[in-house]
Amino acid sequence: MKALYYTATRETAFRNSPDPVAKAGEALMAVEAVGICGSDMHAWHGHDPRRVPPMILGHEAAGRVLKGPLAGQRVVVNPLISCGLCQYCSGGRSNLCPERELVGMRIPGAFAERLTLPARNLIPVPEGMDAAKAALTAASRKPEPGDRRRFGWPLGSARSTGIRRRLGKAGRDQRPAARDRQHGRHRGLRPKR
Repeated sequence: MKALYYTATRETAFRNSPDPVAKAGEALMAVEAVGICGSDMHAWHGHDPRRVPPMILGHEAAGRVLKGPLAGQRVVVNPLISCGLCQYCSGGRSNLCPERELVGMRIPGAFAERLTLPARNLIPVPEGMDAAKAALTAASRKPEPGDRRRFGWPLGSARSTGIRRRLGKAGRDQRPAARDRQHGRHRGLRPKR
C-alpha cells in the first residue's frame, strides 16, 4: 500500500509500505479521508520528541471496514487506544489509561491507504456522510446502547462557534471594546495605575 511517511523535520515522502494485517479483536479499514491535526503539524515541524521519523502520522480518519467486526460499515476512528480493562478505562476515563497509545504516535497512523486498530475504536457513521467531514469529527467516545449521538462535535463547527461568540456583527473581536467601556476608556479616561 502507499503511505505518506514523516521522514525528517519538515520532510515527508510517499512510500510503499507492507499491508497491515488485523490481529484478533482488530479491524482492517480502508482510509477514505484523513484530517491534518495540529499535533501532526507539531510533529512535522520537529517539536514532538515522541514522534520519531520515519513514521506514518495521522489520527483524524474516516473510512470503511474491510475485515473484522463491522465489515462493510463506514466508520470514524477514535484514535486513543486504551487497554479497556484498568480502573480508568472501566470508569470511562480511558484518556488516563497507563497503557494508552495514540494512532500516529508510536503506532502507524492514517496517512495511508489502510489502517488496523482495535474494533472498539471504530464508531459507525451514517452511510451518506461525506468522508472528509466525518474525518474531522472528534470521535470522543463510543456511543452507549440507544444513544442517538454517534460521535463528537465536528471540529470546524466547534471552532467556528468559538469564533462567532467572540465576533460581533462588524466582524471584529468585541471583547476589548467591552473591557474599554467597563473601565471608562471609551470616554478617554484611563484607569489609575
